[in-house]
Amino acid sequence: MPELTALCAAHDILPAVADLLPKQAAPDRHYALQFASAAGTGSQSGTLASYAPPAGVRSLWAMAVHGSAPQLQQASDNTLVINAIGVLENHAEQASNCGLPPDTPLAALLLARLNALRADRSLTEALLQLRQQLHGYLAFIVLETQAADQFFICSLGWPLYLGIRNRDLHICTTELALARDIADQIHTVQSGVLLRFGPHGSASLHGDGSEHPLILLAPAQLGKFPHFMLEEIYAQPAILAALAARSQQGLSPVSPALRSDLAHVTHVLLLACGSSFHSAQVASYWLESLGGVTVQVELTSEYRYRDSLPPPQTLVIAISQSGETADTLASLRHTQAQGLSASVAITNTPGSSITRLARHHLLTLAGLERAIFSTKTFTAQLLMLYQLALALGEARGRLGPERLALAKQEMARLPALVNATLQLAPQIREWAQQLAQRHSLFVIGRNMHYPVAMEGAFKLKEVAYLHAEGYPAGELKHGPITMVDSTLPVIACLPWNNHAEKALANLQEVRARNGEIFAFSDAALAPVERLHVIRVPGGLNDLSPIIYTVALQLFAYYCGVARGNNIDTPRNLAKSLSSDQPSGQR
Repeated sequence: MPELTALCAAHDILPAVADLLPKQAAPDRHYALQFASAAGTGSQSGTLASYAPPAGVRSLWAMAVHGSAPQLQQASDNTLVINAIGVLENHAEQASNCGLPPDTPLAALLLARLNALRADRSLTEALLQLRQQLHGYLAFIVLETQAADQFFICSLGWPLYLGIRNRDLHICTTELALARDIADQIHTVQSGVLLRFGPHGSASLHGDGSEHPLILLAPAQLGKFPHFMLEEIYAQPAILAALAARSQQGLSPVSPALRSDLAHVTHVLLLACGSSFHSAQVASYWLESLGGVTVQVELTSEYRYRDSLPPPQTLVIAISQSGETADTLASLRHTQAQGLSASVAITNTPGSSITRLARHHLLTLAGLERAIFSTKTFTAQLLMLYQLALALGEARGRLGPERLALAKQEMARLPALVNATLQLAPQIREWAQQLAQRHSLFVIGRNMHYPVAMEGAFKLKEVAYLHAEGYPAGELKHGPITMVDSTLPVIACLPWNNHAEKALANLQEVRARNGEIFAFSDAALAPVERLHVIRVPGGLNDLSPIIYTVALQLFAYYCGVARGNNIDTPRNLAKSLSSDQPSGQR
């Protein structure tokens, strides 16, 4: 995931870059740096391990972006330097306004829009106007080289943190941990706000041209996430935006070699376990509808012990967060022994065993997962699998440019909608406090929201030690409905789509038996007796499972907290690479 940093001081800050950036990322990650020199604006790029301050150069400011190389977003001309991160929903529209191609990188697009807007106005006025025109989940930092002692920063959802050390070093970064490490005072930039900062003070800029000084807090006053799990739940919009941005820029994660294999696929075999198995189940709907192939989903702890006969034109997709899951590796080897050579691994870990074993691999790049439970890696897997399904449909001639453009628009909207779902945390926490002490509950959904219900129930078991069962909503009447009474709550995923009426009929059966329903829905449903509703963001079709997944992650987390559980070190559960242990790395 890419990260932004901008800093300025009354002294040479280039040596400080060497101290700051490698702390926050693996040394093999790339960076791009821009700074002042005697001859004007200079630049440097490479891997973090190779960074060294430019010889003979003294700079009072620098802007850096680091992360995976294809996603580095930096642009400049003779007057402006811009760093940007995220995804713009109306990217194609803004590019068209400048006469640029729709796949123009975000930073270059913002530079062009700013130059057009400030033809007859100041940079501040241009930035205020540009902010009103942008829709998406992004952040950017702008420096005017003729006034290089001040930066302008803007967040549209993507977190930005402004910090000051000893009234001397000023920093803006997407990494809160980095700001905490070096700053005495920190300010969290709110979404939609335009700020100016530098040695002469920091201020919020309003649309009427007024400036309001910022009050910065000591790092301890900002508070920290109480658990790694919650921190990683809240990291998801940024991770999804980084994955979506690659697609927006025309940088498909699917290599030409993999795309060539996809053109000949007639059958897909998905191999996974734990939470990854549920992401595979969701993906099976996308692969069938978008790719037009027959799909089989298998638990890797079982598959290699069966006498299965997959067709020869089968693509094997093996999913493992760590890339070292013993069951998944063994099942992948089993398919190779069966003669299936076309395989792709989806993992969060570069250089892992699964990337070496599969013919192709796709990296989710969700960052280190410190919590035991798969949250950010799960939704990153989903978005990567969706992109793979689109590539399959395109390679097999099923999806044309119009359908692919709609998919890109949906991916662009996703991060902001996930961020909006996180804002529902207070309501979700209230539900958790009501239900955390129940003995059992059902989680239900239809179609591709059934695996989401399975994952939600799985999380309740893992995090809250609460007995929960995930069911397809239509299956309740085939037996489990006998369990429903006033003591067994039903959590429902109820998107307003083609399956909504059938799902509502299932919920009426629950209410008729005195069952109490807690529904997540994007519809304007009025709460009634024994029907409670939290309205989640709408506007997604294919990717709506991610919205409901995030809501259920929060629900499971708050249930665990309400039950007094040690969230980050759950009982009987550890990340293990051995299939013989009580639990496995997913």
